[in-house]
Amino acid sequence: MNQDTRLRVCEPDVAAKVIDGEAVVINLASGMYYNLNGTGSIVWELIGENYSLAEAADAVAKRFEVPFETAVADIGSFLDDLLNERLVGVSDAGAAKSGVLANEPASAGEYSPPALTKFDDMADLFAADPPLPELPAMSKSEQT
Repeated sequence: MNQDTRLRVCEPDVAAKVIDGEAVVINLASGMYYNLNGTGSIVWELIGENYSLAEAADAVAKRFEVPFETAVADIGSFLDDLLNERLVGVSDAGAAKSGVLANEPASAGEYSPPALTKFDDMADLFAADPPLPELPAMSKSEQT
């Protein structure tokens, strides 16, 4: 993966929610679910905004006041983990959607490399009865 690589969430097989700075990600196809630490959650949001590896590293480096090279190495490894778990795929989309997350002020907190924690204790449950999004009501013409 090079620094210009952009990723996308593998929807509809992956659902995620960021709550209080931590992301919970579910791979509905495999039944695995994941917790992303604070830095991982920021990177997850940047993926959603179509940031490249270099753009995400720049945003994280500025926010946590760490060297760009450190952020690139840590985020690159994290993105490889996300790819290996089939939570994201390579995107062919153009530039990032916005710069909102990149313009956040430097954090008072300490930097920790983005991390993905995998849980498989619900895999059998999801395989037997996967959570499905609510489907829209069918129109009368579709029902006949």
